[in-house]
Amino acid sequence: MTTTATQELLIDLKDGILTITLNRPDVLNALTIGMMKGIRDSLKKAETDKSVKAVVLTASGRAFCAGADLGDLQKRQKAKSFSLGDELRDHFNPLVAQIRKLEKPVIGAINGLAAGAGASIVLAADLKICAEKATFLNAFVRVGLVPDSGMTYYLPRFAGYSKALEHMWLAKPVTSEQALQWGWVNRVVPADSVLAEAQALAADLAKMPPMALALTKRAVNKSLEAASLDEQMEYEAQLQEILGKTQDHAEGVTAFLEKRPPSSKENSPMALEPNRVREEKLLEKISKGQKITELSEMSDEYREHLTNLMMMQADSELAGAFGYVPWIQKAPDINETLVVAQIVKDEVRHATVMYRLLKGMGVDVDAYYKSHNFNLRVEKDDIGTLRAADDKRVNIFYYPIEKWSDFIMFNFCMDRGAGHQLEDSLDCSYKPWCEGMEGIFKEEEMHMAHGDQWTKRLSADPKTHDDLQEAFDRWYPRTMNIFGRRGSPKNALYRKYGLKKRDNDDVRQAFAKDIADKAAKFGLKVPHWAPEAAKMSEEPFIPG
Repeated sequence: MTTTATQELLIDLKDGILTITLNRPDVLNALTIGMMKGIRDSLKKAETDKSVKAVVLTASGRAFCAGADLGDLQKRQKAKSFSLGDELRDHFNPLVAQIRKLEKPVIGAINGLAAGAGASIVLAADLKICAEKATFLNAFVRVGLVPDSGMTYYLPRFAGYSKALEHMWLAKPVTSEQALQWGWVNRVVPADSVLAEAQALAADLAKMPPMALALTKRAVNKSLEAASLDEQMEYEAQLQEILGKTQDHAEGVTAFLEKRPPSSKENSPMALEPNRVREEKLLEKISKGQKITELSEMSDEYREHLTNLMMMQADSELAGAFGYVPWIQKAPDINETLVVAQIVKDEVRHATVMYRLLKGMGVDVDAYYKSHNFNLRVEKDDIGTLRAADDKRVNIFYYPIEKWSDFIMFNFCMDRGAGHQLEDSLDCSYKPWCEGMEGIFKEEEMHMAHGDQWTKRLSADPKTHDDLQEAFDRWYPRTMNIFGRRGSPKNALYRKYGLKKRDNDDVRQAFAKDIADKAAKFGLKVPHWAPEAAKMSEEPFIPG
């Protein structure tokens, strides 16, 4: 990458610092589609170009960026197919996202006014050096619009809820000093030294271990996603596991002990491809029906969603085993004692398979297990729409199983629900999970057969029929809630990554039909169930 110039952008690479300069000073560097594409192309090249250590984003003239070029925008608005939402999705949002996802430092050198999307670009940069004369403005409300390009995401996190709303509602300029107080920028300097200060900061960062910088940025970005402390610490542990094996870490420790500056070992064999690159390769592989087998193939998003589903199944398998244990002794005869003992053994084996897979994903399984209460129980009248604890089980595992009819209906309903959920992920994109589920699914079918046998027997006996129907009335609605909310964005992500095949409600309806067919044969009435969407989780649970 060498120094290049276009009418709208100046691109310069020197000493590892890529400087991108917005170059439309006569219109306050208002953004056109061509400018945004040029910036994105430069960032994309920087992502894989090892000679680029850091990026500085600045502008020529008296303004940084006045936001969208309204004249250019107005021309396109005349087209019948024009959509302001699509304008953001296609051009502005990808630019802001790319700045944030670039696994190299991006430093904003804010030389003057930053308004609208220009202010959003400033917020997306990792560090910001701001000129004393610079101001920030969002006047969206004045023209009947909402702040966009990530403004409503970033500003409340920097300035706080009330300050963010004050700025966006009143549309008054914010000075550089106010921006510094709000945490919007890192430093305020004289106008003639903004670029030099930003490039000096970039040069300091360029000397740092690049992989440590990249994964630190990943971790901080993830923390903005409202992850819990436990989830964030686990993510830190996963990243630390990676970095602990790099040459940069070994050199850093050695240099510290020898009381000398470290020498960068940037060609570490443990270096990962940028997350965006892995994401593109992964989705291409999934689209071809190929399986993912190695952690190095996974994007952060894929690994996060896969781990979440596997944790659900692991916790549920173990919870099922614990819930069944008392019925080894409470079973009605010796034959059933042995059968229940075998079911418990199966569930423990299933949990073993799942926790072993999670360990292979880098999860500290022992610490994870110790953080949960597998003895927790909820009130009988709870309808099971919300989680009762911080583990991955669905609420159905928190209900007490007090009678043999309850045990059988849990077996009849829940194991069948688990079977349908497992079937939906049986051919998932992660090969080791597929292989583990094949054996689990076969044994779940055996558990379903046990529930069917006893349901048929108890429903046929006038002495036990009504008691069984009452148990059916309790456990069927609870099971119907395990499948999650219809059309949930979370489920769409699972399908995108090949981790599930169907929408939550499609799996639920397949289960409901299966149950209805069985109930008709056994002389049972299917209980009424109505979804309470507002209370239902987006999660399509994977119970065991």
